[in-house]
Amino acid sequence: MIQSITIKSAACSLLILSSLFFMAVPAISQQGFEWQVLPGEPETELFNLRYMQQVGDEVYMIGNLSEGDFLFQIPYLISYNLTDNNWTVHVNLTEASQSSIFVRSIHIIDNKAYIGSRDRVAAGNWRAVLYEYDFTDGSLEVVTAYQSSTTSVKGIYHFREVGNRLYYFGSFRTSDQILNVGYIDLDTGEAITTGGRFAEDVIVHENHFYIAGRHGWIDDHQNVFIAKVNLEDGTESSLDSFLGSNIQSKRAYSILHDDGNIWLGGFFDTVSGVQSSNVARYNLQEQTWNQVTTGFTNGQIDALVLFDGEIYASGNFTIHDGEPVNRIARVDQSNQKLVPLGVGLNARSRGMSVINGEIWVWGGFTEAGGKPVNGVARWTDEDGPVSTEPISELPKGLQLNQNYPNPFNPVTRISFELPESMDVQLEVFNIQGQRVASLVNGTRAAGFHTVSFEAGSLASGVYIYRLQTPAAVLTRSMMLVK
Repeated sequence: MIQSITIKSAACSLLILSSLFFMAVPAISQQGFEWQVLPGEPETELFNLRYMQQVGDEVYMIGNLSEGDFLFQIPYLISYNLTDNNWTVHVNLTEASQSSIFVRSIHIIDNKAYIGSRDRVAAGNWRAVLYEYDFTDGSLEVVTAYQSSTTSVKGIYHFREVGNRLYYFGSFRTSDQILNVGYIDLDTGEAITTGGRFAEDVIVHENHFYIAGRHGWIDDHQNVFIAKVNLEDGTESSLDSFLGSNIQSKRAYSILHDDGNIWLGGFFDTVSGVQSSNVARYNLQEQTWNQVTTGFTNGQIDALVLFDGEIYASGNFTIHDGEPVNRIARVDQSNQKLVPLGVGLNARSRGMSVINGEIWVWGGFTEAGGKPVNGVARWTDEDGPVSTEPISELPKGLQLNQNYPNPFNPVTRISFELPESMDVQLEVFNIQGQRVASLVNGTRAAGFHTVSFEAGSLASGVYIYRLQTPAAVLTRSMMLVK
C-alpha cells in the first residue's frame, strides 16, 4: 500500500517562522529570500493540491493529482520528508470506493489521517465523506457520510482539534437538513453532527470558533463575514463584521489570529463601514475594525499566514493600487499596501502555509518568481533560518534561553548563544517524547541566534525544546495555550 520514492538531491533548508522577541533582535531580511522548488519530483503532478499539514519532519499533502500521462485526477494522500527529501505515496482513495472522490482537507493525529472529501455517487447525487486512513496497516475506512440528492453538498473542508474532539467543517446536508459542522470523539471514535455555519475558514481562540464566510442574520446584521461561536453553549455573535456594497459578490475566505487581532481575507471593499480592500484587521481589545490597505485589489485573497512577524496573503489577485502583485504579497501595514514577493505566481494560489520557517504555496501555477515549478513553491532564505544579532563580544558560554512569549499562541521565539562555531540541533517535543518540529540542523557560527516556532497545527499543552551540540545538551519547557 505504501510506496517510497527516493529523490537524489541536497537536503532542503530547515527554516522557521519569525515573530517578536523580548531582545532587540533584527528580523530576517526579505532581501535574501527567493522562490525555490521542492527538491526532486514525486510521481504525481501537484497542480491540484488542496491542503498541507506538517507533522515533525513530514509534510502531508492531499489533492486530486495527475499521474504521468494519465490525465484523470486521482485522490492521493502523499508526503514529503524534510530531512531526506523522500516522497511517499500513502494511499489512492479510489481503491476504497467506487465513487468519484474529490478530496478537500486532511488532519493527522498520531498514526491516523482524517480526510474530508466530496464524492459523486451518481449524476447529480453527491455526498460529503469523512475518511480515516491508518498509516500502520494501510486501511481506509469511512467514518461518516452525508448523502443528498442535491448538488449543494460541497464536502468537508476543514478540521480543528479541540481537546478530545476533532471538529470538521464544510458544506453538507441531508435531504431536508443543513448541517455543516460535526466532530469525532477521539476517545470513542464516534462521529457526532452538531450543525452550524458553513466555513470558508475557521480558527479557535479562547473557547470560541471564528468562522469566516458569508453568513445570514447574526446580531441584527445580514451578510456577516465572521460568526463567533461559543464552544460551550453554541451562542453566536458577529464581531460587527457585516458586508459593504454589492453584497452578492462579497465573501471572507481566510481568517487568522495574531497577538490580539483577527485578520480577515477575501473579496470585499468594506467591513462594518471601514474601507479596506480584501484584507482587514479586528482589534479584539478595542472591538474595532481597522483599515489595512488603501487602493483597489482586483481579486480575492484566499489565504493568510503569519511569517517573520508579518502577514502574507495569497489568492487570485494580480493588481493592487495600480501595481502588479501576482497572487502573493506581504501586507505592509505602515504604508497600507500589498508588497509583491518577487514576480509572484503565474496562476492562482489555492493555499499557503508556513512549513519549517518557509512559506509554502500551492495551486494551479507553473511558475514562481519566473522559475518553473510543479504547483508547489517555497519562499525561502537559502542562507538559513536563524537571525543572528551583530555583536562586538562573543558569548562566554553555551546557553539556551527561555522562549518568549511564554505561554504563547501560536508563535514564540527561542534564542541560544554559542561561544564558538559548532554543529547545532534545535528540536521541539511533546510531553510523550514525540518530535513535533526540527528548527535548526547544521553548523552555526559563534554568536547570539534566534529562531521562532509556529505551533498553529498543534494542540494546547506543554512542549520541550532541546538544544543539542557536541559540547552539551540543554532543554527547556514552554506552554502553548489556545
